[in-house]
Amino acid sequence: MPVAVVDVQVKGGNAVNQLRQINNASRSAQTGIDGLQKAVVGLAGAIGAVGAAKFVFVKTAELESQARSLQVLTGSVRQAKEIIEDLQRLGAVTPFTSTELIDAAKRLQAFGVEGDRVVEVTRRLADASGATGAELQGIVTAYGQVVAKGRLQGEELLQFQERGIGLQQELQKMYGLSGQELQDALSKGRISAEAVEVAIQRLTSAGGKYANGAVAQSDTLSGRLSTLQDGVDQLARRIGQVLTPALKAVFNQAIATVDAINQALGGGRAGGFAKSVFGARQLLNVGATSQAVDNIAKGIGQVSSQKNKVGIEQNLQALQKYQRLLQSIGPDDPNADRAVQLQGLILQKINQNIDAQKELNRQTKTQG
Repeated sequence: MPVAVVDVQVKGGNAVNQLRQINNASRSAQTGIDGLQKAVVGLAGAIGAVGAAKFVFVKTAELESQARSLQVLTGSVRQAKEIIEDLQRLGAVTPFTSTELIDAAKRLQAFGVEGDRVVEVTRRLADASGATGAELQGIVTAYGQVVAKGRLQGEELLQFQERGIGLQQELQKMYGLSGQELQDALSKGRISAEAVEVAIQRLTSAGGKYANGAVAQSDTLSGRLSTLQDGVDQLARRIGQVLTPALKAVFNQAIATVDAINQALGGGRAGGFAKSVFGARQLLNVGATSQAVDNIAKGIGQVSSQKNKVGIEQNLQALQKYQRLLQSIGPDDPNADRAVQLQGLILQKINQNIDAQKELNRQTKTQG
């Protein structure tokens, strides 16, 4: 075979081998990439699952919290439920989410708008917001301040004007007043909250400047996005409502377990207090008042801040027992002044524990 041919074959063979090595390396790299991709997808899925669970939990808890707030404000479970359902339906056909509308309704009720009118007022203010592009909560605040004061003042009128709400023009039209005459009426408190309500009704009723202002925005890109977001929120809440009984059962079991642990740990504290009280009483019985007061002062110092029911109750019981021991020390005793000082400290700690007990009860009601 000619040398040239052999050389070509050798070089060709080397090229093929190099190509095979490159191909094998490529396959190995691809395998690594595929493995990495699967790992990333798996991780993303896990993170997504955790995020979805958290989202469902947050949205469910949010709705429950809103419902509780409305129940307190209206004084009626039924009325609170009706308000939420009405505002959820309104959220489905407007650029506002039901959460925004419920928050607006809560604020209006806090300002003094009656429960049977709050949905209608929220809807009209939402129309004004949709028509002018002004932020809903700002309009709600301005309107609420008028309701709370019972009359319109220049400050609130300016808030409406800054948000593009033509309230001044409507009031002038209603009463046939010039701009200066309206300002004079405002300064004398003659423009009532009822007059403002009528003006808002005229602006948002059929033929009014802002009629259906919220619904008109629902077909915009922003409105579509809001509707989608509200739909996702609603789905999350429905899922959460189905899971709520099971979740509460788990939480209740966990709370019971923590309370049992606290009670077990608290047993040592209770025993220590009982021993301290018994020792001080024995000293008082034999006339060793000074030493008894020293022991009581030491015992009071060991009453530390507690954040659980058992610990707080143990604190209060111990403090009350120390208080009774100190009250048995007569005014002529040389240690009477110290006893009075310690009673003042006991009273301070009793009040602190009562406040902690109230806060714990409030948290328990909120979580329940």
